[in-house]
Amino acid sequence: MTLGLLSPTDKNFEKYALEPMTRWLIQVAKNGTDIKYGEIKRRLESRSHFKNIFPPTRIGWPAGKLMENIREKFPDAPLLNVLLVRQDR
Repeated sequence: MTLGLLSPTDKNFEKYALEPMTRWLIQVAKNGTDIKYGEIKRRLESRSHFKNIFPPTRIGWPAGKLMENIREKFPDAPLLNVLLVRQDR
């Protein structure tokens, strides 16, 4: 079943973006690198069928939700902004 293009709503981010973002962030953590908001945006658009996520910092919503989920289980976990960074960093 094809989902079609997903609007970048909070509901769609929560349902369809958190799982792939988690995988990508785990990978960059394992590599000791980081990933930029723009790259997450491009991946969600090309691999998870989101349409036109604008501005790229809109990725902050699912990143924040992901951080909330992590902190529920691991209160001392470091913030995701050590892995997910702005382009001009």
